[in-house]
Formats: sequence, C-alpha cells, structure tokens
Amino acid sequence: MRNQRAYFPLISPRLTGEYQFQYTASGDGAVDVDITVLSIVQSRGDGTVFWQQTREIGSTTAADVEPGGSANTEFEFNLNQTRLQLERVEETLGETPGDPIVVVQAQTQMTGQVNGRTVNREFVDEIRFIPDGDSFVVNDPGEMTNTSRQVRSVTTTREYSPIRSIGGPAILVVSVGGLASLVLLRRRNQIALSPAERDRLTHVEYAEWISIGTLSEDPHDSELNVVEMSSLVDLVNVAADAGERVVYDPAQERYAVFDGDRMYFCTPPLQ
Repeated sequence: MRNQRAYFPLISPRLTGEYQFQYTASGDGAVDVDITVLSIVQSRGDGTVFWQQTREIGSTTAADVEPGGSANTEFEFNLNQTRLQLERVEETLGETPGDPIVVVQAQTQMTGQVNGRTVNREFVDEIRFIPDGDSFVVNDPGEMTNTSRQVRSVTTTREYSPIRSIGGPAILVVSVGGLASLVLLRRRNQIALSPAERDRLTHVEYAEWISIGTLSEDPHDSELNVVEMSSLVDLVNVAADAGERVVYDPAQERYAVFDGDRMYFCTPPLQ
C-alpha cells in the first residue's frame, strides 16, 4: 500500500516513508544539511498538548549540497504498536482532554554558503496520522516550500551638478515659507477637509466594515423603521455598536446598516 488516504494497522502495521530536502538559488552554494525525523504521539486540543511521547525514527547528514541537490532520509515505525501505545496511555491516565494524534516531524538544519552569503536556517515539516476507529487517516500537507530573499547593500559615490549648490538653499527657503503658510491657513480653518473628502477617507479607513450590495431606491419604501444619519462616520459607529456590517450601493452611492427592524442609512456627498 502506497500513498493511501488511510492505513489499517492490523493489515499493514509497518509504515515506511522518505523525507527529501532540496533548495534552489540564483547563484552558487554549498551547504551542510542535518535531518532528524521524529515520531511524536500526543494528545492535543485548542492548541494545547496534554501529553506527548517522542522518539527518533530516522536521520541523515549531507555535506556540500549544491543548489538543485537534495538530502534524503528514510523513516519507519509500527502503526500497530503506536495504536497499542495510545490504548495503554488511555488505560493509565483515563479519559484525558484533547484528541490523540501521531505526528511524523522532520527537523532540518541548513548551514553553509549560498550566493556568497552565510546561511544558518532551520525548517520543521510535519505529516499527521489521526486515529479513526481501526485506521489512521493521513493529514498530508503536501510539498512544503519556504522562500527567502537575500538583500545586499552597495555603496556608491554620488556626483552632483553645480546647480545643486544653488538649488538646495533655494528649495529650503521655499519649503520653510510654504510650511509657514500652511500652518497659518490651518489656524484660520481655511484648509479644513470638505465633507466629500472626509467621507472618502472614512470609506478607506473603515473598508473592513463595508460590503458591496444593492439597496432599494427609496429607503422609506419598506416595513423597517428608517433612520437617516448625517455622515458616514456616524453610520460606521452605529454598525460597530450593532455588530453589523455597512452595505454600500455604488450605483446610488448610499450606505446602510440593518439592525433588527431598523435601517440606518446615509448618502454622503462623494462627488
């Protein structure tokens, strides 16, 4: 039996497999790879491990592995003995919280040089076998891929034209003057946001609350109690208090929140 969705310990008690580690690079490389494969029998629930027994079932070491090369290790364990192990733990501890699970975990250490840079990375990959009656169901994540990018800093000498010596101070003077003008206009409330600009910003800020939908053309043409809000900000506050979403109809540029027998809506000046 190979690559099955489930295995029956009483029929095929011995389970064998192979773990393969491979890497690629844009340039050259030579790394040492150490792989240890563990059989972990445990009970877990809601992210908590209540008990666990671990043993090594395979390992290998490969030196000077180049890009495209691989390091392989075979592993083997007895599913029937694992099933009996789970039964003994249950008899000893009684009914424990969580669900029993068997994990085959590959721990890989990769050290060396890739693209002229030193690398020292660890990888942990798992395949799980979940007891289901007289069988173990395989929860296979498939091929695991990890991608990383190397960044290199390069120092260069910048050459400036003679105009820079004049342009720099001139830009500084203009910038300071412009900043002073903005501060003055702000204090006089002459550059306040318009209602349309404020609503656009609100739409972007609260996008996670807003869903696209279609609303009736006349909000009052329904059996709901209709409440018109003065702004999109107020409508989003109502949605937050009610725990509901804001429905936006782009054709009518209208927003609405439905809360029980009430409908809150507003039509901001977005144009």
